[in-house]
Amino acid sequence: MSTAYTHAQARAVLESVQRARGPADRSVPKVDLTLQLRDLRRALPALEPDERTLALGLIGLTVPPPSSRCGGGLLSGTVIQSAHFCVHYTNGDTAWAQTTADTLEHVWSAEVDGLGFRRPLPDGDGLFDVYLKEIGDQGYYGACAPAQNARQSIASCVLDDDFSPAEFGGAPPMNSLEVTAAHEFFHAIQFAYDTDEDTWFMEGTAVWAEEQVYPAVNDYLQYLPFSAITHPTTPVDYAGTTSTDLFYRYGAVLFWKFLSGQFQDPSIVRRVWEYAEGDRYSLQAVAGALAERGWTFGAAFDRFGVWNTEPPGSYDDRSIYPPPSWWQSQALGRHRRTTGTQAIVLNHLTNAAMQIAPVGRLRKHTKLKVVINGPAQASTPRATVQVRHRDNTLQVIDVPLDAAGDGVVKVRFDTRTVASVVVTLTNAGTQVADCGTDSTFAYSCGGRSLDDNQPFSMAAKVKLPKRR
Repeated sequence: MSTAYTHAQARAVLESVQRARGPADRSVPKVDLTLQLRDLRRALPALEPDERTLALGLIGLTVPPPSSRCGGGLLSGTVIQSAHFCVHYTNGDTAWAQTTADTLEHVWSAEVDGLGFRRPLPDGDGLFDVYLKEIGDQGYYGACAPAQNARQSIASCVLDDDFSPAEFGGAPPMNSLEVTAAHEFFHAIQFAYDTDEDTWFMEGTAVWAEEQVYPAVNDYLQYLPFSAITHPTTPVDYAGTTSTDLFYRYGAVLFWKFLSGQFQDPSIVRRVWEYAEGDRYSLQAVAGALAERGWTFGAAFDRFGVWNTEPPGSYDDRSIYPPPSWWQSQALGRHRRTTGTQAIVLNHLTNAAMQIAPVGRLRKHTKLKVVINGPAQASTPRATVQVRHRDNTLQVIDVPLDAAGDGVVKVRFDTRTVASVVVTLTNAGTQVADCGTDSTFAYSCGGRSLDDNQPFSMAAKVKLPKRR
């Protein structure tokens, strides 16, 4: 995708990067520096000549450019050369620089050799440049930057030079180094596919890469308060635009963990990036990778909604995730036999789940009737029912919806065997705005407002049969 900036928008990006380089304000989360630098380079043509000079200087000061030879000139310091990296440092801590180089080599082995992702584009000497600088005082762990305003670009990265626990919330320096190296180097890999991709896609898969390389660190858990588990009615591709909600772009990691877990194959994320190269935006790329495996995007996103509500122990880290956010939680039995019709407005790429528990003694073969009223199928509604048994097994049933978006299913509902029934409603709409008309990137492929993301209303009514 490609975005044209107005002068005002370009100036705003420049001012954002200027603010980012100031002292850290620990009370306000910082916007991701890597994509700010990416956006500033893309905005260069819209800046005035003096502003452009300032912007280029800021980019170079923040992340020094790639070097065509592994030497100490750019930082006037020394270097550690490894098989794939040239690590530049100035603080004299050769042991930490070597540890960083060793960590980066492990990341390369996992992401390039193991997962099969494309290596960053070569800059002339065949070594990827990483600069160690004091950036923890600005509130950053690390950053990467493309060196060209092009669809695919060579790049370089900067990492903090010691990851002091005093600057990083008490976290062990090695933990901070490991997840930062995995995350930021993955951005450099992304720049070899497409520098202009959607924010939620770039940040969500970079956090996913952390988990692939260092699954025991679990640094990503800090983002789950801003995720589809805790906020299922916030679009999964929402990147966040303010200091209070920018972490949604990182919370999107859950979608990528779901995909690789659903197919028991992390290569599906690589296939999405291969599809994203060129003119496809993120959701088109996901749809292409899913189609290879016989899935539609709607079916996968519907299952993602189910996955986010499953009980602890259902899959890898589920036991350490927050509990799901229920749209409604009700109990039905002999004295209360229906939820009544419950309606909700769903924006694109959102879910809402209703939990129904049986209470009291019910007939052994009691069936619960679930009635769905949605929009026409063209709007991509989906509905799913989970039957959660007391023996901890789970049955998932797709509700067949007709052309008008309506459907009915009946499921077992007996307190002897059923712990609860969960009805999940889904808006799997993937239509997006014109990528070339806006630069705010609030959602996939560009700048829709919160009120312009294909909302529709869906209703569910759950009831027991009449008494005989």
